[in-house]
Amino acid sequence: MATNKRVLGRIGFYLGLAVFLIITLFPFFVMLMTSFKSAKEAISLHPTILPQEWTLQHYIDIFNPLIFPFVDYFRNSMVVSPTSSVIAVFL
Repeated sequence: MATNKRVLGRIGFYLGLAVFLIITLFPFFVMLMTSFKSAKEAISLHPTILPQEWTLQHYIDIFNPLIFPFVDYFRNSMVVSPTSSVIAVFL
């Protein structure tokens, strides 16, 4: 009898853990799948989870300095973060 309770307890624990992980990770999955959609498909009134046509254009655009100066923003973050950390340590 105690063995059955232990088995049911484990099943319940892992079932609850699986539900928790699905709820927690689903938004990240949707965000990742949206990054592979075209801009038109990403803002469509009838959204789908998986892209109808896959594209890497958003990732290409991130590293194009004329469209999005990602490298400049990253460099600024690499300067501001350590500087503010050092100042915070000494205050």
